[in-house]
Amino acid sequence: MRDSILKAAKDLQLPTELPTLLQSLHWAVGAAFRGMGFRWELHRNGDQKLGYWKIQFREKAAGRAYPKRFVLIPGFADTPLSWQSQILLLQPVFRQEFDELILIDLPGFGGFLSRERSFASIDLMMTAVGDVLDHLKPHTVLGHSLGGALASNYASLCGQSKRPLANRLNYSGPDSLILVNPSGIYTDERVRAELEMVFKTAAKSGFLRLKPHLFSREPFWFHYIEEHFDRLFQREDIAQLLNSVKAEHDLRWAAGQIRSQVWMVWGSNDSLIPSPCLDTWLGSLNPEFSDRHHGVLLKQVGHCPQLEAPWVTSAVIGQIMKNKIPSRFGGRWWQVIQ
Repeated sequence: MRDSILKAAKDLQLPTELPTLLQSLHWAVGAAFRGMGFRWELHRNGDQKLGYWKIQFREKAAGRAYPKRFVLIPGFADTPLSWQSQILLLQPVFRQEFDELILIDLPGFGGFLSRERSFASIDLMMTAVGDVLDHLKPHTVLGHSLGGALASNYASLCGQSKRPLANRLNYSGPDSLILVNPSGIYTDERVRAELEMVFKTAAKSGFLRLKPHLFSREPFWFHYIEEHFDRLFQREDIAQLLNSVKAEHDLRWAAGQIRSQVWMVWGSNDSLIPSPCLDTWLGSLNPEFSDRHHGVLLKQVGHCPQLEAPWVTSAVIGQIMKNKIPSRFGGRWWQVIQ
């Protein structure tokens, strides 16, 4: 069985040094993505790589300059794998609302580029993600945790007309951002410093220092893949990336330059980036567009709602994708903040 998994992984150009369960997951999800019609694309900048899975549902509508694209950016050490349930549950909505769906895979993390070195700094990561988003010109970007900060930084630069290539292509940035437990803005300096300390301690002492902050109720299966994350946090390139994050990367000022509609989705029990940060985020956005910004608090959910509460998360995001405020009939599971 192990030999067949490794051979399949090699055929699909998937990592082979991961623990057996993750080998199996990569093989299965890679095969499933291809079966669904996704294709793998790789972008290079020198030795640095960034990839994504892409599926086209239809040709762009007449009169549109480019396809209506939905782009997903996962968080730190994460992968599109963790969003697999949402991708499956929301397939009808994706097909109805968008021309294409793109799933970003960041190098060095737990995805299909796990064998590659991570970016040497957060600034290089922001630049690389921005370059790919210039190429894709998305209508909607969903970013989780670090992915939310990357999406917000890009939308802010677009709002300031600081993406020259996008400007030349008559693209002014995403119409909509969906930020799920995003990093980048905090209630005060103490919260930011505590978050930084959690990650830097994990880089020195192991993943177990971070794990308690990921979930309100840990999924039963998660302990089977803990070994992968422990190995990841022992890597020199990951430590270098973490050490590059500074207070100067705070997005409080940048958020005011975002012209996109912003939807905030947050787990009420997040102990990594506490849920009061949701109000701080909303308060940092441009007040000129305040009627277009909304927050949704997922009750009794932690930092990774896509894993901890997939059905609730899908229900909320599905309504957001249709540009609807999530139904108040979900009051048992979420609270809408306007």
